[in-house]
Amino acid sequence: MQTSERPAQVSGAGPVQVSERILSLDVLRGFAILGILIMNIQSFSMIGGAYLNPTAYGDLTGVNRLV
Repeated sequence: MQTSERPAQVSGAGPVQVSERILSLDVLRGFAILGILIMNIQSFSMIGGAYLNPTAYGDLTGVNRLV
């Protein structure tokens, strides 16, 4: 005879306690978001072709090349 086992109840989604957070994962997420921001700044400030080819927007000398 089979017994039916009930699955463990999963709590709803919500914030976690400070003690449950993984600091290195939070730091990694922060760097990922900053990388996305940097790529979006370039995308929003230049013409579409400059996203892949920065020379399409203008000169690439001096400080522009450094940045």
